[in-house]
Amino acid sequence: MVPFVHITTSIEGRKDEELLTDLGGDSFPWIVFLDAKGEIAGKHTESNTPAAFARTAANVLRCRELKKKAAAGDATVATDIAILECSLGLVEFYELEEAIEGKKLTADQKKAVAQCWVNAAVGEGIQLARAGSTDDVIVDFVEIFDKGVLPTRNAYGFWVILVQHGHAKGDARILEAAIAGLREAFGPDDERANKWLSKFETRLAELKGAEE
Repeated sequence: MVPFVHITTSIEGRKDEELLTDLGGDSFPWIVFLDAKGEIAGKHTESNTPAAFARTAANVLRCRELKKKAAAGDATVATDIAILECSLGLVEFYELEEAIEGKKLTADQKKAVAQCWVNAAVGEGIQLARAGSTDDVIVDFVEIFDKGVLPTRNAYGFWVILVQHGHAKGDARILEAAIAGLREAFGPDDERANKWLSKFETRLAELKGAEE
């Protein structure tokens, strides 16, 4: 099982030229883990860092092992499989809700479900923002930020909306966190990102100076 990265450049005669669209890819970069049959075993939606890739890979492998146990008759792993499948972008959050309805969850499972909910809410919020409902999305994102369970999927869009909000409203707390989140998403060597974020860092310095 290996990660598959499709680069959107047309090369005549390249094998599997239509693989991106055939598998449902609709963005760039679009990174997924495929199983031996060429089916999606998990979607990588965190930052493009070694640690993040390792987390996705570990979840893919754990989900596979749990499915083997389920196939062998172990009914106790069903909840963990449902949570992992949602975490890996294989099922929607409402499907996870249906799978765990009426079941008693451990503290770790509740935490994982909460993370899945945040990821789903942020994904929906970003779609609404693109449609023009930015004000409502900002309220929801600030509430998510205040609760402290931050998205592991669509984190870039989450922080972009909050960095702009923090800048406009002069909220140093949100602005500082959003800059840090975007720095992690872009990495330290992205010159375009560094240039873009510099104006927010200047604004943050001004706000912190005013507080002293």
